[in-house]
This record gives sequence, C-alpha cells and structure tokens, in this order.
Amino acid sequence: MACSNENTKLKDQHSSKENSLIKEESLSSTKDGEVVSYHKNGKVQSIGHFSNGIANGPIIVYDSNGNELYHGRFVNGKPKGEWVFTEQSTGNKKIKNY
Repeated sequence: MACSNENTKLKDQHSSKENSLIKEESLSSTKDGEVVSYHKNGKVQSIGHFSNGIANGPIIVYDSNGNELYHGRFVNGKPKGEWVFTEQSTGNKKIKNY
C-alpha cells in the first residue's frame, strides 16, 4: 500500500499490499505526520504525510529498486497541483495537474 487510502488512490497509482510494509506502531492507529512504508526488500516504497488519517502534504513513491515512480501533493485527501509520473521503461516524465 502506498501512502493512500481508498479515497486517495490516483488513477495512475499502483499498489501492492503484499509487497510493502508500513513503519507504524499499529496498522489500526490513525496516521498522523510523516508515514514511511517499505518494500519487502527493505527499500523505501513511499514517504507521505497525513493529518488525522487523511493524506495531507507531499508524497513520493518508489519502485522496489529505489527509482521514483511519482511525486505530488495531497490536500485534505485529494491530489492537488502538479504530479510527476516517471515511465520506468523510458525514464520519460508525465505531468498531471489536479
């Protein structure tokens, strides 16, 4: 799971619950502040920010090799502003505005 919930998934976002770990004391606790999740290989999967369980602030998502997949910003659980997606096979960047 990238740093998102059902209300914050983007159309271009791919998630894989079985391939990631979240660094938190309890998965049932409300996310607040910076949340870092990890791939099973120990590399960072995502760094996101939450306020009372809602995505709010910057997020960066990486593949299991440490390459950036995308980055952007959430405001009250919704993508806002410029998001940059990197095509892994070519390195080309795609920019979307929300």
